[in-house]
Amino acid sequence: MILTLQIVVILACLLLGTHYGGIGLGLISGVGLVIFVFVFGLTPGEPPVSVMLTILAVIGCASVLQSAGGLDVMMQFAEKILRKHPKYITILAPLTTWTLTVLCGTGHVVYTMFPIIDDIAIKNNIRPERPMAASSVASQMGITASPVSVATVSLVTILGAHAGVGHAYSIPQILMISLPASLSGVLVAALWSMRRGKDLDDDPEFQARIADPEQYAYIYGNDAAVSEDSTLLTPQLVGAAAGAGGGGSGEDDVHPVHPATGTHAGGSPATLMGKAFPREAFWSTWIFFAGIAAVVVMGAFEKLRPTFEVDGKASALSMNLVIQMAMLVAGAFILLFCKVKPAEINNGSVFKAGMTAIFAVFGVAWMADTFFSAHLAALQTSLAGVVHDQPWTYAIVLFVVSKLVNSQAAALVAVAPIGLALGVEPAMIIAFFGASYGYFILPTYPSDLACIGFDRSGTTRIGKYVINHSFIIPGLISVFTSCVVGFALASVFL
Repeated sequence: MILTLQIVVILACLLLGTHYGGIGLGLISGVGLVIFVFVFGLTPGEPPVSVMLTILAVIGCASVLQSAGGLDVMMQFAEKILRKHPKYITILAPLTTWTLTVLCGTGHVVYTMFPIIDDIAIKNNIRPERPMAASSVASQMGITASPVSVATVSLVTILGAHAGVGHAYSIPQILMISLPASLSGVLVAALWSMRRGKDLDDDPEFQARIADPEQYAYIYGNDAAVSEDSTLLTPQLVGAAAGAGGGGSGEDDVHPVHPATGTHAGGSPATLMGKAFPREAFWSTWIFFAGIAAVVVMGAFEKLRPTFEVDGKASALSMNLVIQMAMLVAGAFILLFCKVKPAEINNGSVFKAGMTAIFAVFGVAWMADTFFSAHLAALQTSLAGVVHDQPWTYAIVLFVVSKLVNSQAAALVAVAPIGLALGVEPAMIIAFFGASYGYFILPTYPSDLACIGFDRSGTTRIGKYVINHSFIIPGLISVFTSCVVGFALASVFL
């Protein structure tokens, strides 16, 4: 009975916290923690300090990069590729958003690409839903393939902290499995998307819309019509996105500000072509890439890391500390040499999204660790054999928890240590890394809502029954394919 009540507390905190966004999730999870400690008498677990510090270092570097204009440089290069091959937008757009996430470590860089993808698709008579929905899913799938994403650095830290139950895998070893697995999922979803829905010429609903001259001008990119309409993202969609991604209210809910460019969604041109960037913006991009390369190389070659005597045993510098140092140094170099305005660093979308992620990880992981630590012995007795023999059950739990917390990193921090303690092999934890992306099941995540808003054709949408939205099938295809490929690769190489 007591165990059931405690599970109800966890679920209530997760569901209620998600309604208030990432910071709300962290705060309300703190309420659950207090109930466990003061009402049920559970011993407090350990907050994920190492994970949080690593995330903080990565977000700090990426935020300075954004302030220096480095993200815009990447976006412009991506747009050039898409506009050069418009007929293949349904394949190239998801690959582009996936690559941007892999390079930058966050899916929140994708917002700039949505109006560009919509513009290219509609002007080539391609149903925008096809590349738009696949691109939104791909941007989140890229998180599991990025060496500097919050989820990846969390997984590295978790495996390192639990090295006693198996092997502590390095970032290159993890990416050797997760990168091709993630990419495979994106490619299969993109291929499926090429024939989804009716062609625009055969879609009666779309044809009825463009019969109105004003709607025609709006959908096909009449600049005057677009600039007069500042509600591409409706107040309902923006409110829902704010609730999923960090909350907030006020004037920006009515006239939403573009997360990446700082301009209003309806008033910004759907292109970065022709925009000139200072040379410092290009420098910042190369410095950031150098930092990523340093992390990957030192992860691949342990001898490059200094060794220290710990408890009478020589140990190489841990990878979570390497990541922290590399990101701090890269961020410092960008700040010193790329004419960054320090006051702008904490106003960017990357910084805000990153801090929200840290807060969510803090509350959820601490509450979960308190609960599972108290019941670990009982869980090992009842579940260890099942989870060890059928590791796919771990993937299902990770997938469901990811939806509850709306975060891949928070789901991993809450579930992966328990999986390891129950006997799941570290190799299988890596194999099912893709299962940490489950928050597309309901269309409440900010990138999905922004994608719907930026599709002026109305083809990317939430269905009548909510669950039948544009992202559900591409998301399921991507995650399932990623897990299957990840399992196959891990079985052979790890």
